[in-house]
Amino acid sequence: PSPGQANRDLLEDLNEGATGCAIELGRAAKGLDSEGAGATEGGIDVRDLATLEKLLDGVYLDAIPIAFESNANGLALAATFAALCAERGVDVNECQVQLAFDPVAALARDGALPGDMTDARAELVKLASHSRVHWNRGTSLAVDAGVWHRAGGHAAQELGKCKSHCPVYASLETGSGGVVEAAETAHVMYRVRDERLERSPNGRYFASLFQEHRLRMAYLMVLSAELRHAAEDVLLDFTPGLRAQLDGRGAEVMVSPEMVGQVAEFANLLIETDLNHGGGELAEAVSREVERVEWGALSDKNFDELWLYLDTLPLDR
Repeated sequence: PSPGQANRDLLEDLNEGATGCAIELGRAAKGLDSEGAGATEGGIDVRDLATLEKLLDGVYLDAIPIAFESNANGLALAATFAALCAERGVDVNECQVQLAFDPVAALARDGALPGDMTDARAELVKLASHSRVHWNRGTSLAVDAGVWHRAGGHAAQELGKCKSHCPVYASLETGSGGVVEAAETAHVMYRVRDERLERSPNGRYFASLFQEHRLRMAYLMVLSAELRHAAEDVLLDFTPGLRAQLDGRGAEVMVSPEMVGQVAEFANLLIETDLNHGGGELAEAVSREVERVEWGALSDKNFDELWLYLDTLPLDR
């Protein structure tokens, strides 16, 4: 529909008792070519401030929740919505707006992104940093499981995709205020995959092992808050050293005995949780890898030495 028609429909729904609004975005609003792969009709093309102003004419921006469809164009939407608030004299910090930045769901649904996944990861970090200051009552990131549901997935697939396409998103649910840390951790994890794991035989082995069992791990983290929090702690504690190693400064950051113990504790908890919930294959795979590692040898290494140890570890493939 046109922005004017969508506005009339929206006001009618609000007058009849609706308590919020959800805005389906057209491809232009998502930063996509209207003729691109997977192009479909529908949604509102919020191209500029004038379009959003027409769409939300008569809507009290700080009175109801306003949710955008999941997308990978969050910074542009944030800037346009903030401009509308400024024009109307509304404090954007008081608005319950959901920008719903989720590039994986957007790619699955639309078949394309405004750039590539590297661009999306960089935008995720910028958007999370911006939101911490400017969106006190709003949210910037989302995990849109509905994409998998509408594609015909059953409940288990929907939940698995939701929790596994970016495991670090789980830390956003703790309410601890760690949005920026989680976004930066996600970016580093993708770099580890692309710049380390995919470039060596051992790295590809570890990556394939994760891919083989990631849905099961995601399922177990949904069931066990203890396991989920243990995974978050490991990721967040190791992120600075991993980032330094990727940036050529791995020799400057040490692996402490406490960090090694944290990984071992998480591995054992993962084994226990899998066995307690009718599993076995994951527990067996993790147990095998735990037995390979000389845990005492990892303490007090720097991150360059840690990667060298893992990259040369004898493995039975």
